[in-house]
Amino acid sequence: MKYFSRSTLAFSLLILFAAPQSNAQEVTISTVHREPFVFMDEDRFSGFSIDLWEYIVADNNWSYAVAPAGDYVELLRSAREGVVDAAVADIAITPEREELMVFSDPIFEGGLQIVVVDKSSWGLLFDALTLEQGVALLVLLLGVFLTLGFMMWLSERHDHRRIRSTVVPGLGDALWWMATLGGFGRALPVTLFGRFILMLWMFVVTVCLALYVSVVMTSLGSSDALRSIGSYHDLSNKKVGVIKNSIADAFMRDQQIEVLTYRTAEDLFFDLEMDFIDAAVHNVPTIRYFKEHEIFTRDIMTAGPVFERDLYGFALPQSTLYVEQINKSLAKLRADGTYDALYRKWFGFSN
Repeated sequence: MKYFSRSTLAFSLLILFAAPQSNAQEVTISTVHREPFVFMDEDRFSGFSIDLWEYIVADNNWSYAVAPAGDYVELLRSAREGVVDAAVADIAITPEREELMVFSDPIFEGGLQIVVVDKSSWGLLFDALTLEQGVALLVLLLGVFLTLGFMMWLSERHDHRRIRSTVVPGLGDALWWMATLGGFGRALPVTLFGRFILMLWMFVVTVCLALYVSVVMTSLGSSDALRSIGSYHDLSNKKVGVIKNSIADAFMRDQQIEVLTYRTAEDLFFDLEMDFIDAAVHNVPTIRYFKEHEIFTRDIMTAGPVFERDLYGFALPQSTLYVEQINKSLAKLRADGTYDALYRKWFGFSN
């Protein structure tokens, strides 16, 4: 029995020390979709801030779990109230936030810029109407053209010199006659009803052209007004969009400029491209990322210089014990070139 007890004890100690020991400390972060800093695809996370955080985790032999935030407000609240160990995204360091949270050393230098749709003179010919409006106008014109063409054939089919009496060839003759406004003015309809149809078609075409020219001229006026934007001071009488509770939102409200708020950059830029707003104010790195990766579907240009420059960092609760380790890792990543490599990877140019 004594021999058995010692053997059992020795075997137990052998198992204990032979078993792999995990000293990795798990930290929990919150994040939110903020291209190109954070991309969220179901349970997969990537982006500049995420990559940087993963290097920090590896450098400190930590593991980490992600608790996605519903929006930017919830992201900040999770760090402020200590629900998570850190908030990771593009969080600007401001004096107001520093009173409520602890920030790491800066991970990015940003700023705000105004973007508008570039409405060149040629572009206005195509952008004056939306795709839906253009399709609707074409369908309407085609319907009127075919209807009046058929009526013209019924009226003029007895004049075999100009319009054949059989349906398909005769309809083709009538449509060509209408399209050329009576054979370029050389041959007018014989019947009174045929002449009325031709005049009606000319009236319809004239009205449509007049409406289109009116829309283009209105767009030209709007384009001139947008070209006059040189700074945020010129946005007072414009429809301006920003991300809700962002630095842009706070800044524009401080300037007493009314804004429309959006949850994501995608929603913001979609409304800009659809001309629902005149201008968008957003952070410079995201604007550059969208332009670099050709995500915009229309020509978008910046208006005026970068303003309200700021620094981004990881946000942590005031009770945090991790900020010194994070800062040491950030310094190491800058020194060994890892930071610059990540910067080029996500922004397409050097820091």
